[in-house]
Amino acid sequence: MPTIVSPEMESDPPRWLRALVVLAAGIALSGIADFALTQAGYRGLGAYVWATGYAGTILLMFFLYLRPLDLQGPDGEGEERAD
Repeated sequence: MPTIVSPEMESDPPRWLRALVVLAAGIALSGIADFALTQAGYRGLGAYVWATGYAGTILLMFFLYLRPLDLQGPDGEGEERAD
């Protein structure tokens, strides 16, 4: 039996939701890996994995979501200089 799917149901999740999932997963997985390694007796390796995972998540968020933004101020056209 064919299903009827409207165009609204086929759309991707909102961009903010994907960003939130990437952020939560990256930080959570880093923390879980840190905990597991620390419990196994590899405290230094756990701290390294947590730090690199956390930093990697932040860099990924920057390159995927912040870098593409067009953050520019006014170009000053049409304004008079106050000397």
